Amino acid sequence: KNLPADAIDKIQIFDKLSDQAEFSGVDDGNREKTINISLREDRRRGVFGTVSAGGGAAPDLPSSEVGRYEGKVNINRFSQNQQMTILASANNVNQEAFSRDDYTGFTGGGGGGGSRGGGGGAMVVIRQAGAGGGGQSGIGGGSTGFGKAYSGGLNFNRSFSKNTDLQSSYSYLLQDRITDQTSNKESFLNNSESFFTDSENNSNRINSRHMFNFRLDQKLDTAQNIRLSASATFSDADYTQLSSTINKDNEKTLSSESYRDNTSNGKNFSMNSNLLYRKRFGKPGRNLSANLSLVVGDDDSDGYNNSFNNYYT
Repeated sequence: KNLPADAIDKIQIFDKLSDQAEFSGVDDGNREKTINISLREDRRRGVFGTVSAGGGAAPDLPSSEVGRYEGKVNINRFSQNQQMTILASANNVNQEAFSRDDYTGFTGGGGGGGSRGGGGGAMVVIRQAGAGGGGQSGIGGGSTGFGKAYSGGLNFNRSFSKNTDLQSSYSYLLQDRITDQTSNKESFLNNSESFFTDSENNSNRINSRHMFNFRLDQKLDTAQNIRLSASATFSDADYTQLSSTINKDNEKTLSSESYRDNTSNGKNFSMNSNLLYRKRFGKPGRNLSANLSLVVGDDDSDGYNNSFNNYYT
């Protein structure tokens, strides 16, 4: 989507073997649908991207907002052995912070070189939902209330040599959603009388998330390699809710009222790191793999609930 059409030499779509199967030569049955984009020789260096912005008056917004706005920046820089992508987004029109096209437009390619055989281009791996972890799911958006989303991201890939490849990314997301609901209801009884219910519900939900991914591949020789990978996520969620319900009888005399005040806060940190050593022996299908993993997680949350009910006779 973001690449100029005249910069593309060829496109390959194929079922990619898993890394372990490619290294060992033993098919483990795992496949990933992959798009490999090769660039023309004279177009393997450059900078391209998109910038969009819009805004306007919106009298339906809360008084704290001056109007509706939306802006996005997507900048890509690549060379023979390096690729970098910068994404930024801000809006208060209930839109996704990043679309999936923004993420997959030019990530993971490394610009060619190193273990990718020296060809300039990009490789996009398409996984089924849940197959690749939570890296890009839930990247903003919603349908109810007044929603704001702010986000930024950096993707950096580099082939330092034919034996050393680095892939890394960082992203940040902030979502702020306010919901105001008012209900006035009249209910009719069998004796021709009725009662009235007036309800209000005001809530504010703020979620933020930092995500970091890192992978370093090092070939020791033609039969040995080491891979160091790590991912970390820190998220923070705050929620407040104020609600009230007032009931009145047929003569609109107050019969009951209830008020509720809820607040909650949750923080989560998770990190997963992995060191993998692999060696391939001379006889086909014989190989050795040693894996060392470190997983760290911390989850902390608290909440407050205050209710008040009053009945009149």
